[in-house]
Amino acid sequence: MRQEEMKLGKSVEIHVSREEFNFRLISKIEDVSKERVCISLISAKGRKFNFLPTDTIDFIYKDNGKMWIFKNVTAGLTKLEDDFVHYIQASQEGVTYNRRSVYRAYCAEDVRIDVAKAGHDELLWDDAKAALDDNKSYLMKNLKGMIKDISETGAGICLDEVLEEDDCISFELYTEQGCVKCKGHVIRVSREEEGAYRHLYGVRFIETTKNIQKFVFALQRIQLQNRK
Repeated sequence: MRQEEMKLGKSVEIHVSREEFNFRLISKIEDVSKERVCISLISAKGRKFNFLPTDTIDFIYKDNGKMWIFKNVTAGLTKLEDDFVHYIQASQEGVTYNRRSVYRAYCAEDVRIDVAKAGHDELLWDDAKAALDDNKSYLMKNLKGMIKDISETGAGICLDEVLEEDDCISFELYTEQGCVKCKGHVIRVSREEEGAYRHLYGVRFIETTKNIQKFVFALQRIQLQNRK
């Protein structure tokens, strides 16, 4: 797919790799041309998200249940009819993308989990590190829970607390690969019939530290070895 074939109003994801952090941002298409794609301004509480020249950026376009990924795009801030928007410039065509191909590894790790109700978290900051470290901006409850399984993009989390879709969670895992920090939104709610926790939640990450990739790979290796 070429960027000029995108449709106005469609949902998009922007994956940003910056220093030791990964960000997942959400927006929608406002204008399309051969030169660039303009998307709704990404901001929180009046603070615009700043793309940096050193960022590695991937752009995911969704339409009719299908997804395409544009790798290593350029992004920045511009104006569209006097309003600020962000823009994306792709140097190559997008290829089909399947989120399910991201492997999820069994984890079963007990952790303390910070939970904020939907609408009370600050998702985006100009400074990448502050987005994960400034816990006071969104902390409401600190609960005992378990990370049932985990991938680079999300996790299955068990809790006794009743949560709703879009509630925000964050946690830290202390691993051989260092401290893995994750923050995300609840996208799926179900009930566990057995075990110490009554509720199972599917969480999609919006921010992680980069070492999550090494941690998930390490879990995969251990599980593959145990199957032999």
